[in-house]
Amino acid sequence: MPFKSEKQRKYLWANEPKIARKWTEEHGSEPVKKNAGGLYANIHAKRKRIKAGSGEKMRKVGSKGAPTKQSFIDSAKTAKKASGGTVITPKGFGLMLPNKKQTTTIY
Repeated sequence: MPFKSEKQRKYLWANEPKIARKWTEEHGSEPVKKNAGGLYANIHAKRKRIKAGSGEKMRKVGSKGAPTKQSFIDSAKTAKKASGGTVITPKGFGLMLPNKKQTTTIY
């Protein structure tokens, strides 16, 4: 397995050059480029783990560590920009009540 990050590669070469040389000969020197997938990919993966019986639970809206409304808005913008479209957020989106079902139209 190659280095997980550039930081890891630099640390190993600075502090343990023998190990770094051996590692580079066996696995290569380029760090692994990993696509994180984003917010929706993380939610999908967690739901899949829960369904498989991991014992995890989804966080409640507003709890510490749960995604905020702004996280979802930013994620939608990023996804839409990546596909070449534009995102239109409805007026008053931030004023909606947290207990009501909310929808955002993306054109």
